[in-house]
Amino acid sequence: MDVLAQYMMIFNNHTAFCGLAKNKISIAENVACDKLKGKIPLGLRFIRAIYKVDGFRGFYRGLFASALLDIPRAMIFWSGYYNTLSILKELRYFYCLHKSGNGPKICNEKDLLMLQAISGGMAGIIAAICTNPLEMLRIRVQIHRTKIMETLKNMIKYEGYHMFTKGLAPRIISAGAYSFLTMLVYEMVKKLCVKPEYNYLVVW
Repeated sequence: MDVLAQYMMIFNNHTAFCGLAKNKISIAENVACDKLKGKIPLGLRFIRAIYKVDGFRGFYRGLFASALLDIPRAMIFWSGYYNTLSILKELRYFYCLHKSGNGPKICNEKDLLMLQAISGGMAGIIAAICTNPLEMLRIRVQIHRTKIMETLKNMIKYEGYHMFTKGLAPRIISAGAYSFLTMLVYEMVKKLCVKPEYNYLVVW
């Protein structure tokens, strides 16, 4: 699905995105010339083209690159989430202490849920910044249809230091908003699912 989504997003201007793959059979070009526009959905046309050009292996292109991205991103996100949440709890405590002379160590449910959502958004942003080059690598492997090392060499040669910042702004916005909403729902569901007798075992 990830490979399919990438191709569908670039389809309207695929020649600009498949630059390094011009010497190969372009999957997007195959779809553009299939004469099936209006007959079947675009997604099915891409499924047909991917299978025609690369076979079943085409649906798993970039799998290792995705693992290289997802594993460190998850590690950074969850580490960042709990550390950020701890810092925000302390800041809230000192703010209440300064404002009223009484800083409750335990947040009420409403305040805690908001702190958790904010921590999720911030952790998503941190993870997006740290893994941006890996995200670029994954997309290039899937779209350009080149090997990981070849793609990495091309990125270093043509992008240089820009591979750390290219596309970073929209990724930050996307990751921040997505992580904010995800952790908001996650923590709400967690509270609903945990039985009262096990509350003391859960990290809130």
